[in-house]
Order: sequence, then structure tokens, then C-alpha cells
Amino acid sequence: MQENQKFRSPLFNVIAVLLACGLFGIVFMSEGLITINKALTAQKWPTTQGEIVESNFRWEESSSTSGHRSGAYHLYIKYVYFINNQRYYSDQIGPKGHIFSLGQETSFQKNAEGIVKQFPKGKKVTVWYNPLNPQEAMLSVQVKLSYWLIAMAGAFVMYLGYWIFTKRKELKF
Repeated sequence: MQENQKFRSPLFNVIAVLLACGLFGIVFMSEGLITINKALTAQKWPTTQGEIVESNFRWEESSSTSGHRSGAYHLYIKYVYFINNQRYYSDQIGPKGHIFSLGQETSFQKNAEGIVKQFPKGKKVTVWYNPLNPQEAMLSVQVKLSYWLIAMAGAFVMYLGYWIFTKRKELKF
């Protein structure tokens, strides 16, 4: 019994909360800031014309180990573009990679349909490409509000950990 109580000491609780808040905060804040940086960097890249060569989605089911069945709509958007007479293909839509808006996997059919309508097969598109690595390209270089919200959520969680640490005696941790 005493050995179990050793792990429930106030110091252990404080350290656990600090680690959890710190790790979650760093992960979220980093994810948001890295995505913002990618978008801002890509805004300075040169552009070229491209064309959507594949644009569709399909429902794919999955099941968990407990037997629960679920699924998501998987988007497939691919485009072609030329740099110095060399053909390149990409499926990267924005700075988050292969995802756009709610993501490559979305459970909402209307969202998947909307993204496919925005990028129909045959549509001419502006492609931003990395001049140092032309295989790296994207169709959207916007810094979206969601990127900032992810970064701010991470900062908030880290601050929450700090606040709990400073108030630990009042909170009886």
C-alpha cells in the first residue's frame, strides 16, 4: 500500500501534469508554427500552370480490434505541372501535405464532394513549386486560421501547465 502511495505524492502529480501539458503543448504549437512557416515560405516560391489529372473520393471502411466498424472518405487529387520541360506530378494540396480543409480523410461526404468540385479533373491550376526541389509543390499557400488556432492551443496548454505549477499549493497538488 505504501509503495502505491509513493507514486501519488504531490510532487509526482505536479511532474505528471507538467510533462503532459508540456508535451501536448509543444506538439500542438510546433505543428501549427511549422505549417504556418511552410505556407509563408511557399508564398515566395515561383508559380507555374498545372492541370488536375485525378480528382475523386471514395468511402473506405475500417474496423477496430473491438470489432467497431467505421470509415472515412479518402480524397485522391493529383495534378501535373512542367518545370523546364520536365513533367512533375504531385498530390500535395497545401502546406499540411496531401490534405486540404478537413483533411484527406473526412467522415463528411459533403466536404469530400466540395473539395473534388473545387479541383475537378482537367481544371487548370496555379502550382507553387520549390525552386530548389521542383518535386515539392502545392496548390494552396494560404495561412489558414486553423493553423494559428492549433499553435495557440499548444501555447495555452503549456501556459495551463505553468499556471497549475504556480498554483499547486492552492490546488493541493
